[in-house]
Amino acid sequence: MKTTEENRNLILEAASAQFLQYGYVKTTMSDVAKGCGMSPANIYRFYPTRHELVDAVAELWLQETRRLAEAVARRKVKASKKLREFVLEVHRQIRSQHTSGDKVHEICEMASRERWPAARHHREIMTSLLAEIIRSGIESGEFADCDPDATAPVFMDGLLKFHNPVLIAQYHTDPLETQAVSMAEMFLMVLRKR
Repeated sequence: MKTTEENRNLILEAASAQFLQYGYVKTTMSDVAKGCGMSPANIYRFYPTRHELVDAVAELWLQETRRLAEAVARRKVKASKKLREFVLEVHRQIRSQHTSGDKVHEICEMASRERWPAARHHREIMTSLLAEIIRSGIESGEFADCDPDATAPVFMDGLLKFHNPVLIAQYHTDPLETQAVSMAEMFLMVLRKR
């Protein structure tokens, strides 16, 4: 007999595959149930609404970006290099993974636009990782003293065009990578000791 966690993972894998193949609109709870060999009633036991299931899938997809951001924040390099890499590497990953397929983009767009719990949770973690980078720069003497917990959310707002799949898709004809580098340099100008 499978554990609750194993059943949840099975459902998420099946739902993820269904959403990738058919999209949010065309995927039903019955489709997900068939995909994981369960009854629709059993799916509803774990995810009482379709919205909760889709939010859980969005959370699963966003974890990959957070793993990259966490790896960048924990690198043993200068804080300025970490900040540049945080801005650019996260942009590149989101651009390649969350805007390449219409089906993935559809869910990311809804999660972002409707401020689903997965999108809010993702932003909180990404903001805390950016604060960690800023804090490391202050502690090493590379950055001027400031409040990392107050600065990071402001910087995250400045990164929306580069880290939000909806805006990346909207501005895909802009030189986004060049602009992201310029944004990182502007952040560093603000943070550096004078």
